[in-house]
Amino acid sequence: MQQTTTALTTEARKVGLCTNPEKCKILTTIVWNDRTDIQATGSDIEKVDEFCYLGSYISHNGSCEKDVRVRIGKATAVFGKMRKIWKNKCISLKVKMRLYEAIVLSTLLYSAEVWPLTATLTKGGTLPSQMAKEHLGYLLEGQSRLTNEEVRVRNRQHSMDDILSERRLRWLGHVVRMDHQRLPRQKLHWEVPGFKRGPGRPRAN
Repeated sequence: MQQTTTALTTEARKVGLCTNPEKCKILTTIVWNDRTDIQATGSDIEKVDEFCYLGSYISHNGSCEKDVRVRIGKATAVFGKMRKIWKNKCISLKVKMRLYEAIVLSTLLYSAEVWPLTATLTKGGTLPSQMAKEHLGYLLEGQSRLTNEEVRVRNRQHSMDDILSERRLRWLGHVVRMDHQRLPRQKLHWEVPGFKRGPGRPRAN
């Protein structure tokens, strides 16, 4: 990794760019055993367990729990800013639902295509399904005590599991149709050299 960092710094200097170590971070997976400090322009680069890249949080253990909670917070904030619209009785429920899907759900499910569908994401708690249920219950004139199924039926909404699965399949379709020279297409069947998954099924949460 030090060799790659040095090469990047060298090439950047050729075009007048300078690497700022204070703005650089190192994020490695839990199976990375090399703890050697990495330097850029003579200074050590900070090692972190998570990193925000293009609005999404990446974790060293592959978990997206923090990213999900951040998206929930942002979607809740957007929902709150539109409270006057939700309370306006001159606007039909159909129009409110279209606004909800276009603004709130799109904020909530940003980068959801790469979320692993674990038990943590698909069941209760402070997760997307529960947040959507509370919001849709509010749109039904505050009937937040309805069950998830009742709320979905009245609003003609799919379950969060179905929405996430649909988005993942749509993204997979885009990747499959890509040219073989594209990196996402190449990584679809890529395997880590020398890596062997341990015994037992993958964890569910």
